[in-house]
Amino acid sequence: MNTLEPLTPAKIKGLTLARELFLFDYWIGNGDRTLTDKGGNPNLFYQPQEEKFWVLDHNLAFDSQLNFELFSETHLGRHAWIQDRGSSAEERYRSTLEVCLSQLPAILSNIPTEWEPTDDILNQITVSLNRITNDNFWEQLT
Repeated sequence: MNTLEPLTPAKIKGLTLARELFLFDYWIGNGDRTLTDKGGNPNLFYQPQEEKFWVLDHNLAFDSQLNFELFSETHLGRHAWIQDRGSSAEERYRSTLEVCLSQLPAILSNIPTEWEPTDDILNQITVSLNRITNDNFWEQLT
């Protein structure tokens, strides 16, 4: 039987996935993927038999008031990011995020009509994702 296991800080530390989730969640303004030694809300499960991770719950994404200091103290990927951060972060990830951003119109066109966001929400998403073009976005990460 395949079971899902919640992750602990010890299991997640150093994983590439954790580092990339840190960047992704910062990019989309999702401060709701927390994990400390005292617990948290990782919204990430591990299926050891398959060696697969299941990332879920992005309902708090695009928070324009995301506090980077709090985010970087509680996010489950903070240790993995800190181990690997530096000036090369922008060099390694900027083009990947730009490719993702270029796909935004196609992604949005695939949203079912009954889930279609308002213009205000679409604007908030667009503004949030376009932060990768701002040097301040990358400076906070180093």
